[in-house]
Amino acid sequence: WGCRATPDTDAVLEGTPAITPASLDLVAWDLVGQASVVDGELLLSSCDAYPDGTAWYPEALPVGNGFTVGFDAYFTDADAAGADGLCLFIANVSASQSAHISSQPERSVSVCLDTFGNVDVDTDSVVQIAVGGVVLTSAELDFDLSTESSTYTSYSVKWDPDSKLLTVTYPVAAGGAGSLSTAIDLTAPTLGLVDRQLRARIGF
Repeated sequence: WGCRATPDTDAVLEGTPAITPASLDLVAWDLVGQASVVDGELLLSSCDAYPDGTAWYPEALPVGNGFTVGFDAYFTDADAAGADGLCLFIANVSASQSAHISSQPERSVSVCLDTFGNVDVDTDSVVQIAVGGVVLTSAELDFDLSTESSTYTSYSVKWDPDSKLLTVTYPVAAGGAGSLSTAIDLTAPTLGLVDRQLRARIGF
């Protein structure tokens, strides 16, 4: 599952005030494990059993000022071993740290697309918001991410510094979009997420 989870090169990052760069260019990303850039796309894992791929943007960004990250993801081959899903991480980590859906950094906030083991979900696919790997809230997706006929699907993750709401917007089968939100202060000292300049690393 998720053995070709590929946020594409059109992923964009917007901030309030503006965060530079506006585009999450893949050229200089710090790649860990099986992660690689193939034909201009970020390939996080192979279709091998128990794959592990992580990619971090090469510099910390001022996420504490507010941000929106938009990305497209592609999952394919439901019969392959592959990975269990895909996460967007906002984290206080080193460039060499591995991070994935089943092993999330302690000082991290994540939005994950989980395609495995969700036995109470008809499609076996959910979107989750977690802190340090502990799920705060989740929503069932009404389509199966890990089918052989998968196509690119688009997602948006936004954090508002005034309301403290972290919101993920995701597609629905009938068209349009659904959303999942939870209140979380990314700048709270207890999280240990951002530095004094309100910066943290962003990665997949």
